[in-house]
Amino acid sequence: MLEKAWNLVVTIKGFGDESADATKQQVFAVAAVFGTDDEWALAIREWLRRTRGLPFHATDCESQYANDSDPQKHKDALRLYYDLTQILARSHLVGFSVALNLDAYRRIIGTNVVADWAYYKALADVIGFAAMTARGFNEHPEFAEDVRLEFTFDSRLESNGTAGTMYTMLASSSDWAETGIFDTKIQFEGGPGKTPRLEMADLLARESMKELERKITKARPKMRGARLALEETQKFRFFERGEDDWNRLKSYVEQPESTALMNGFEEWLIKKGQINGKGQTVLTIDSWCRYLAWVDNRDAIAKRRGGVSSSER
Repeated sequence: MLEKAWNLVVTIKGFGDESADATKQQVFAVAAVFGTDDEWALAIREWLRRTRGLPFHATDCESQYANDSDPQKHKDALRLYYDLTQILARSHLVGFSVALNLDAYRRIIGTNVVADWAYYKALADVIGFAAMTARGFNEHPEFAEDVRLEFTFDSRLESNGTAGTMYTMLASSSDWAETGIFDTKIQFEGGPGKTPRLEMADLLARESMKELERKITKARPKMRGARLALEETQKFRFFERGEDDWNRLKSYVEQPESTALMNGFEEWLIKKGQINGKGQTVLTIDSWCRYLAWVDNRDAIAKRRGGVSSSER
């Protein structure tokens, strides 16, 4: 591959949020919107001009005045949603979103799953898709810049720590450690209101969720106008995880190597005393990440001593 004439590092900042259906049983989505500081500044200026600085929540905007005695309030809210969608579509920003079919997951995998697994799965996928795009850009000899990614997601107190652990493991894996793409830790923003950047991600996540919900429930014959407007720009990529994905996952989990790894995880949890009052092991994403780190370290030590790693048994 040809080397680049010069090496300019450009930091692309991604802001992400989540969305789920009303029951939180059918669809879960995570989305992130990306841009440089200059690209964000242009979009934020137009966004704040339209919202007049008032907080925007995609779900509330559509539902808050749906049953109000004054129908004009509902029309105004829908107009706001439409205008903000157009601002996002016309901006220089790009985005990725992943929506999970939870119904199909329960049918194929089962209901005994780790708490918040949907959030972690969708979050990892969004980060992965963004990183693969950045790597493709960096490997292209005609582009002088090298892209680095920063991630900021809406704060979820119940999962921030574990999400940070998962991100660190992803960034330090053999696939990404030497690319330089992940040059910062993941961040989480909290507080009473979202920043405009998180509000844009909120809108993108909702449109991702609503389209998969439409396909599952068949409640609407056509795609929503907002989703279509974003999709037609070809700057926002929407991914959906459904039956095919869960069948592949089930097949992988049932392989002997995966079964051995899970059995080892069970034994590790017992040794660590992570057992509930019923004598059952407590499975969490955080413990899974720490277990994998322990396995990697154990295998590295075995190789230095001339032993056989677990992956070679």
